[in-house]
Amino acid sequence: MGTMLPASLFLAGLAFFFVGLEQLRTNLKQAIGRRFRAFLTKWTSKASMSALVGALFGAVTQSATAVAFLLLGLVIAGALPKRRAMVAVAWANVGTVALVWVAAVDIQLLIWYLIGLSGLVLGLGIATRMRVHAGAIWSIGLLLLGLKLMKDAATPITAEPWFASVAMVMQGSLLAAFVVGAVLRLVVQSSAALVIIAMTLAHQGVITSGQVLMVQAGTGVGVALSLVMLGRGLRGEHRQLAVFQATLNAIAGVSVGLAAWATAGQWWGPLAYVIGDGGDPQARLAVAYLAQQSLCAVVGTLLVGPLERMCERTCPPAPDQDIARPRYISEAALEDPGSALELVAREHARVVELLPDALDDARHDVRGPSVSRTGDAIASLLDSIESYMRDIMSRPLSADASMHAVALDQRHRALSGLRESIMSMVQVAREARRIDPDGQGAMLVGGLVEAFDGNLRTLAEAVRGNDDIEWSVLKEMTEDRGPAMEALRGRLSEASAQMAPEALRSALYATGVFERGMWLVRQQVALR
Repeated sequence: MGTMLPASLFLAGLAFFFVGLEQLRTNLKQAIGRRFRAFLTKWTSKASMSALVGALFGAVTQSATAVAFLLLGLVIAGALPKRRAMVAVAWANVGTVALVWVAAVDIQLLIWYLIGLSGLVLGLGIATRMRVHAGAIWSIGLLLLGLKLMKDAATPITAEPWFASVAMVMQGSLLAAFVVGAVLRLVVQSSAALVIIAMTLAHQGVITSGQVLMVQAGTGVGVALSLVMLGRGLRGEHRQLAVFQATLNAIAGVSVGLAAWATAGQWWGPLAYVIGDGGDPQARLAVAYLAQQSLCAVVGTLLVGPLERMCERTCPPAPDQDIARPRYISEAALEDPGSALELVAREHARVVELLPDALDDARHDVRGPSVSRTGDAIASLLDSIESYMRDIMSRPLSADASMHAVALDQRHRALSGLRESIMSMVQVAREARRIDPDGQGAMLVGGLVEAFDGNLRTLAEAVRGNDDIEWSVLKEMTEDRGPAMEALRGRLSEASAQMAPEALRSALYATGVFERGMWLVRQQVALR
């Protein structure tokens, strides 16, 4: 029972962390508007300001790991350029030094306020206009709560008999202290807390001050391993910020560890004050921690270019991440709403070109476990376009620009609905193949997929060439399919005795999805 509670706390903390991170990405995409992007652009326009923002984030959250994932959400949402985020992450390590100087600091009260107030807004429907922002705050609270639970799960460990055995192993061995610091950092999720525990053991005479420094150095490697593990669910450029932070901490931890190991016998140089017996132990801890975290910041600032290129080589952007990134719309174009609307139209044309690719996962030769990543990337792109359109409509518009904006808004809604129909078709096709790969239901759904694909590709060609003949052909292809669909459903009902009930339901659902998809394609013809 003694180890079950820490294990369950750690598992719950891990779950809260990942749920908070996922919700934070989603909410930030919806919550961040042009004003906030302009605010962050201003405050991170220089390396010094990015460093200040990062240090403040580190001091408030008490975790450089949390800052890395919080800023990752802003980068994904398009509110913060990646290189500026890297500088901020580097200096977030320095911000955590505040914890060492005030070791008793606890943000538990802040976490409860974040979750409690935002939860009331979401649960009671208060201030509905702020619902998305409240969701982002709720997500941050869950993320920080997850890290705190993982940290709290480690507290009872110090009372376990085996922990005393680990402390005894460290006696007389600087390398053992380094390894123990790295391993325990994976569990404790707080370098400051782990070093404070080590200082307590030193005060009791269990380990030496030099071994405390090696434990602290080991936490740098532990932070790197923790970030790699927590970032396993990320791909491509979304993983680059975690790799950057992991690299900085590994460099700092190994550097301090090698320096401490090389000088421990002679006790000379800058480490003499830290390793030596004179002075206040808490002050020695603070100086050592400041030195290691400052090394992260200095290396991250001076080598941000080479490290960014290294991260890009290690974690190249995935194809769907390139799709999700807007190609034409820009903040500068907002000064001329007419030009900005033309850029939106170009993004819409790009979406139309991508739609057939989103349907590929519905084909028989694709047997992955999840729906199309292309479809998810298109959804992210449409969210960015929608946010940009809101920024345009918040500005004074001429009569012509207003009419153009309304038409683009209608087209945008139709494209969003068309993407949803495509993803529904992907899911029903997979379901039909799962039930009976060679049955009538799967064959019928496969035929609808091919017909849907033909209409989507004709739409893409019409948009690309803006040819009247193509538009006329598309209009004829998407004429009212009601009678044909009813006849098809009738044939399915007649054949129901030879089909499994699940297969029949899937086939009938597919006819409805196809009919709606054709109506949405016809809307694009009407809105050209």
